Amino acid sequence: MPLNNPSPNFALLSAFNARTWSGVNVFNRSSNNVTLPTFTTGQGIYDDAISFLNGRGSESGFAMSDLLQSTSNFGTNWSISINSSDKVLISCDDSFKVRLKDGDDVLGVGSSTYGTAATSFTSPNNWTRGSNLKDSQYEFQNAAGSTTFSFDITGKLNVQDLIVAIRERGTTSDIDDVNTSNNLEKLDLNANTASNYIKWYLNDNGHVECMYSNAVGAVAWVSTSFRDRLGFSGNESPSGTLFKTLTADYPLPGALYPTRPYQDHHMQTQTVSQSRRKIGGGYASNFVGSYVQSVLSFDLDALLDTKDLYRHFTNNFIEYIGNGERITFYQNVGDSRRSLITSGINVSQPAYDLLFTSEDNGNTGRIRCSLVDASTINLVYPNRLKRRVPVSLVMEHL
Repeated sequence: MPLNNPSPNFALLSAFNARTWSGVNVFNRSSNNVTLPTFTTGQGIYDDAISFLNGRGSESGFAMSDLLQSTSNFGTNWSISINSSDKVLISCDDSFKVRLKDGDDVLGVGSSTYGTAATSFTSPNNWTRGSNLKDSQYEFQNAAGSTTFSFDITGKLNVQDLIVAIRERGTTSDIDDVNTSNNLEKLDLNANTASNYIKWYLNDNGHVECMYSNAVGAVAWVSTSFRDRLGFSGNESPSGTLFKTLTADYPLPGALYPTRPYQDHHMQTQTVSQSRRKIGGGYASNFVGSYVQSVLSFDLDALLDTKDLYRHFTNNFIEYIGNGERITFYQNVGDSRRSLITSGINVSQPAYDLLFTSEDNGNTGRIRCSLVDASTINLVYPNRLKRRVPVSLVMEHL
């Protein structure tokens, strides 16, 4: 099975409304100004912060297939993708062999020895979930064994997740590829020369991170309200040398990343219709719609837990998810694809690809919802120990 984790950590993300900073210079890098677009009517509201930060994809030239192609010294049309069994598929016009040479096996290649040469290779093991892709080095060899090259996945590939690393903005061309030119990463690259390396993403703890090469300047905030909206305090300092990482001090407002799996998640349905009894017996009915809702129960981390999200929930989360507001339920942190139920699989929609995951009949992947009722949420501790608080939310699927 692809993930095979019965109790992964989850996350909840609100929509991201950037209209406050329409046409505003939000930060600088040296003399280069990064300015958000001037939004017209209907623009400026993103599905969630991931769509805003990176558009759910990578820049042309930095998507994983592009990096493999530029590294290669034989073969043409190198490609890295996800197949219908949720395994990494590597392909090329020429026959090749591949092995794990050193480090973590991010792609799931699984062996340090070469196999049989072919024009495609399907990784036997699972690919790595999450934003922190550890150093990996793979060695490719042509069929004759006369030419080799190394493909390194280093810290510079820290991204939202491996799916986003593979997806190329503007080329993937699916329903998630809609913020190709107005995401923060693209705007930052445009202002600082697209050949430089810059990545914006939400890490596995719910903090915004920016990873960039030392060829570009550090972030100097111009708009403090925008800085605060991303969870930065202004006191942060980047870490690293060749590639620097700037991590926000605080969790992203509008995002909730508890440290534990949820306690319960089940569905409920509502069917809206009007009916009238006939004089001669029986009924006539007018069907309006049928709606699916997720009922989610979880423990909110509090004062004596590994991290304290109690006041983050009251001050920096719940205000973004009022009644009827958009909320996205990530059933497993580290995989940003949409959830797909088994009956959605057909001749044109595989069980797994760069857009959907159908694992466990839709119990993985993200579910796009609206919050049904957030009028009053009583955050009462179950005992005198202020460690965690039970919370329940009802979310209606879009």
